[in-house]
Amino acid sequence: MGGFIVGFDNDSPSIFKAQIDFVQKSGIVTAMVGLLNAPRGTRLYQRLQKENRLLETFSGDNTDLSLNFIPRMDKDTLMKGYIEVLNSIYSPKQYLRSC
Repeated sequence: MGGFIVGFDNDSPSIFKAQIDFVQKSGIVTAMVGLLNAPRGTRLYQRLQKENRLLETFSGDNTDLSLNFIPRMDKDTLMKGYIEVLNSIYSPKQYLRSC
């Protein structure tokens, strides 16, 4: 099992392939991959608030394709890359290989 997050300010589009490669090479069967969100009361929330990057919506679910902040990476690139990670690591062939 492993948990992974994408959407950090320092993430570049290469993060998606790197996560796919890591999950596949390490044999992680259950990889929970989510999008970064900034819960109230965290230092991340406070920093993003100071930078005027917070959005009003926050579902609390980091797997539902929602963000509560404006990411540094282009949002469409982030969403497409996130979906690519999930589709790759949970494709039947790759998932069964990990099992």
